[in-house]
Amino acid sequence: MFSLLPRCARRGAVVTQLARRSLATPAPASKGKSKDEDDEGEGEGEGTSTFKAFLRNHQSLRVAKPLNYIEESPPFPLNESFKPPPPISDNTRTQIWNDYMADPERNNVRALSRAYHLSLKRVEAILRLKGLEAAFIKGKPLQTGFQWGMEMILGVNNEGIDRVDMHTADMLEQEENRDSARQRFQRQYWESIPDDGKEPLLPASLEHAKRVAERSAQAAQDRKSSPRLMPRLKDTDVFKSPRQKVQTVERPGRLPIHFVDVGGKFLDVEERLRRISAAGRRQAMTKRQSEEKVLQGVLQGRMKGRNAVQRARRAAVKEFEETVVS
Repeated sequence: MFSLLPRCARRGAVVTQLARRSLATPAPASKGKSKDEDDEGEGEGEGTSTFKAFLRNHQSLRVAKPLNYIEESPPFPLNESFKPPPPISDNTRTQIWNDYMADPERNNVRALSRAYHLSLKRVEAILRLKGLEAAFIKGKPLQTGFQWGMEMILGVNNEGIDRVDMHTADMLEQEENRDSARQRFQRQYWESIPDDGKEPLLPASLEHAKRVAERSAQAAQDRKSSPRLMPRLKDTDVFKSPRQKVQTVERPGRLPIHFVDVGGKFLDVEERLRRISAAGRRQAMTKRQSEEKVLQGVLQGRMKGRNAVQRARRAAVKEFEETVVS
């Protein structure tokens, strides 16, 4: 088979094919190295050398189990008091929150602690976080995909489990005197209370600020529809302003069209005021220029009259001089 390529191009193609064959062919293994030596090389050092060796040594990590630590000992082996309990599922925490909100007096913190075998502080933390979650929702769904994935990885059990740390945690709270007075978990702020302690200050301040904001918004909306920003046109025989906010126009064979008077809803007040100020400046400048032109015309007329009088006077004086000389 003949080729139309030059000799140098054919030589480069042959070299490229040889290079590809050499790359595709695996290199021969060394004679003096066995499989046992490979395993020993992988086991040397603090960690595994390859990702495949890591998967072989830690195959159990593929399945989620409770207390599924990478090493044989739990984290912080020198700290004997570090014994974290297994996580609580979101379903259990939601049930605790629903029970408390259904009847706070009957299902108080201590009753929920006994029912779910949890410490008092842990129940308080669950109620506080659930209250914060309820405040964050505000009618919007939450993204729980990450939470579901973490529960699967940590091996969370949705069924009720007897918590052995309940009594120990409660005793720790009493010894350290951290059992503070229970507060309402729905409120996520600190309340300032006067000296008499009758009524908190912050709720009234928040309500007052809300009313002020509503009045300011209404005033801003009314300001947009003011005659200064949106001048009213007088009614004529041809043009008349609609008295209703919604006007419906119907034509036979066509769909009805609704015209809604939105007023100054989409009016930019600052831009409108800037244009009004610019128009006022232009009007004042035009008026001043007109007055200057009128004054200049008057002055020119006076100058013309004065020049005429002077010319007449000079002519009379010249005529008198000629008469005297003659």
